[in-house]
Amino acid sequence: MKKFGKKFGKYILLISSILILVFSLTACSDGYKFTAVPGGQPNKPTESNGGQVVKQGDKLYFVNGKTDEKAGNDFGSVVKGAIVRGTIGADGKLSDFKTIVPKNVYSKGRENGRNGGIYIFDNYIYYLTPNNEIDKNDKLLNDRLDVMRVKLDGTGTEKLGTPFISLDYEYKFVKNHLVAFDGKKITILKLEDNLPVVKEINDVTGMLMPKTETYQNGKEYVSDYIFYTRNLTEKESEQHIGSRNNVLCAIKCDGTNPIEIVNADTTFNGAKNDYQITLKDYLVDGDNLTIFYNRKSDVAGSVEKLYSYTFTTASLTSADKVYFDSSKETLIYANSTGTIIPFSAETVLEISDKTIISYNNDAKKLLTFVGENNQGTFDGTFVKLEKEANEVFMYYTTGAGLFRVKINTAIVDKVESVEIDTKSIQRIYDSSVGTNVFGNEIVDGYFYFCNSTKYDYVYRVDVTKENTSSKLEEGDTRVNPELVGFMNGADKEKLEKAEKENK
Repeated sequence: MKKFGKKFGKYILLISSILILVFSLTACSDGYKFTAVPGGQPNKPTESNGGQVVKQGDKLYFVNGKTDEKAGNDFGSVVKGAIVRGTIGADGKLSDFKTIVPKNVYSKGRENGRNGGIYIFDNYIYYLTPNNEIDKNDKLLNDRLDVMRVKLDGTGTEKLGTPFISLDYEYKFVKNHLVAFDGKKITILKLEDNLPVVKEINDVTGMLMPKTETYQNGKEYVSDYIFYTRNLTEKESEQHIGSRNNVLCAIKCDGTNPIEIVNADTTFNGAKNDYQITLKDYLVDGDNLTIFYNRKSDVAGSVEKLYSYTFTTASLTSADKVYFDSSKETLIYANSTGTIIPFSAETVLEISDKTIISYNNDAKKLLTFVGENNQGTFDGTFVKLEKEANEVFMYYTTGAGLFRVKINTAIVDKVESVEIDTKSIQRIYDSSVGTNVFGNEIVDGYFYFCNSTKYDYVYRVDVTKENTSSKLEEGDTRVNPELVGFMNGADKEKLEKAEKENK
């Protein structure tokens, strides 16, 4: 009897253990239970990676409206702020909208001018979402971000970890890795369970995190690198007594190939000077990546000068380990500037005090701008520069809507000349344009934005046509902005009620 009792006890213990394991697995699985939505195209190139709207093949993935960290975030109940997928028809029309991620996709980094967004690599979508756990004091921990991934069909959702004890990080995903910057430290994490840290870089004084906006499996991109500045270490200062320069570095986003581009031994025009480099912005143009930076010599009376330097993947993996040649450095302007808008590797624009200025080859030029009311000043807010075929357009907003204007370029005496074609101004949309959580995008000729008059859901307009927010009269050729995705029931009801009252 005793033997039977011992055996029976063992069986009970074993069965209990199995039940606990099954319960644990079921509970974990049920937390992200989702019915598969077939139709993804993981082998197709990905476009506009790292924004609010990402295209892969004939599928469009987008964050369905603008929310914040306070929005409800229970998996399965989220509509506004979720990731939705639509199918792009041969005529460009969108249809067959399906929710892929019923979680609130959000981070605050973009609001502060930093990178952020959703990324697709092969068969996975990567995104950040406010944490949805409660601590022992019953406080909702939505002031920190979870790193998530999910398959293109909406199944296999995983929380990889919660490394961000803040909502305000600059970040970008690359295949298998995540790079994050908190203003002082760069952290590279591997995209697997618990997000093991591959590399940490401290005492960072400035950083550029170029986006890999176009991705095709197996291809290397120069934008797979990040660039940063740091001060000399104590050991470097001892080796270079009296030096007051800093170091310009780059590293691949998987933590490999860390390089010093400019250091205490670098010479400029044959002379060795102390200098400080301040990173300003970057421009990706095909296989070329140009960084823009201010450089100031320590010589008394020196001023900051704006320069650019262009890299390729080959130049960052140089066998002779020489990554910088001062003779290839381009002087943009021999004085300080405000916030710049890179136009090309040799030219930048600046919008300041209702004027548009171009800087090129140490020349400052005021660009004439004539707005819709024939005023001589620029009264808009810059949105973005967009290349369309061989032409460049500047998109901007005013209180009267969304506009674009063509920017003409010419080479005069081997120097790029930039002019605004004031006769080309086109009103695209006649109402206010809100900003998406991760910035506004232009994808395949459509401008995607959060419509502040429609509860901040995503709408789009064809940039080649005039669009209006008003009701059209019979025979009017203008088109209304198109809702992308769908509204939740409460917002849809409120909108229908408001429109009925307006009638």
